[in-house]
Amino acid sequence: MVATLRHESVHRSPAARAGTFAALGMAVLAQGGPQGCADKGKPEQRWQYHISQDALALSLPYDKVSQGAFGYTIMRRANSVEEREILRIAEAAYPDSSAVIKMAADYPRRPSPDERDLWWYTTFDDVRIPFALTAGSVDYYIRKMDELQRREFPLPLPPPPFTTRPHGDLTYGAWVEHREAHEMDGRRFENVWVVTMKLKLNLYFGSLSALDFIKERVVVIDADGRVLAVVGDGPTHWVVA
Repeated sequence: MVATLRHESVHRSPAARAGTFAALGMAVLAQGGPQGCADKGKPEQRWQYHISQDALALSLPYDKVSQGAFGYTIMRRANSVEEREILRIAEAAYPDSSAVIKMAADYPRRPSPDERDLWWYTTFDDVRIPFALTAGSVDYYIRKMDELQRREFPLPLPPPPFTTRPHGDLTYGAWVEHREAHEMDGRRFENVWVVTMKLKLNLYFGSLSALDFIKERVVVIDADGRVLAVVGDGPTHWVVA
């Protein structure tokens, strides 16, 4: 069921609106599907969402490049104060925990049902696999790459160039567009903000331990800062060795 909220004036600043929605714990009904695409001929998956206050409080970099064996590139494009607030709202939209827990039940390594703002549903080699691309998930992967960069891995046998040292690469991009009309999965929206997010992670720890996946998300937000639809949440297609 969609939560009933007091209508917010379009004249209020995006920052004020974002704070209001966070305080109310806004819940909306939005659609989700694996890798951002609904299965053809199948009913849409829909989950309730809320705006996480913890996610709004995170300070993610807009442009940052970290070099090294476990490097990363962050590119968050927002050309105005309003666009930055819209991006923060999109990254702070979290699915209802029950949907994540239900999917995680099929995996031996899964989050606690008591964990707040769930965005992941299982792990591989102590690396979380995302259900939703959020501020919390981006922050987690940045911290993970920093942690791996500091770690001292044993030299492989035989040494390079015959074998490859552990390494990894993380790329996250997000951008905001205002559209007079936008169609997505058979639905039409007018006068909305469309936030597109994409994260790519590649990790190599050895010939028997490697992880690779791409996670995408599109969030539609109206002029009042309310989340109307989310596409891309759900199971992630990940490749391991």
